[in-house]
Amino acid sequence: MVREHGSEETLSEADEDGIDVLVDNGILVPTEEGFQVEQNPEDGWAPWDEFAYDLNPIDDTLDHVLRDNIVTWCEGGVTGEDFVNSYKDRFVGELDSQEDYRESIADYVDCGDGYL
Repeated sequence: MVREHGSEETLSEADEDGIDVLVDNGILVPTEEGFQVEQNPEDGWAPWDEFAYDLNPIDDTLDHVLRDNIVTWCEGGVTGEDFVNSYKDRFVGELDSQEDYRESIADYVDCGDGYL
């Protein structure tokens, strides 16, 4: 969504505190054009360290952004919320490792079915 619509439009409905939480935890990275999403969670994201006991501020902000934006995906557009829920409804608890989930998600995002 950020790549397609730009960070200003994508984050327009998120409150400033929520954006700060995403930046503080390395999920969003400030750029000259606005923000970009850190693509390597293992190297850049920090919520596991500092907020392991309370991920609610991160979840709340991401949930708000997903509800308010459309993802152009494969043959059309869907809300970010529907995009995520469609995957989660099929796969949560179904795969054996984080690596399997990453492969499955990559396939799903590239218009596959997500099945390995």
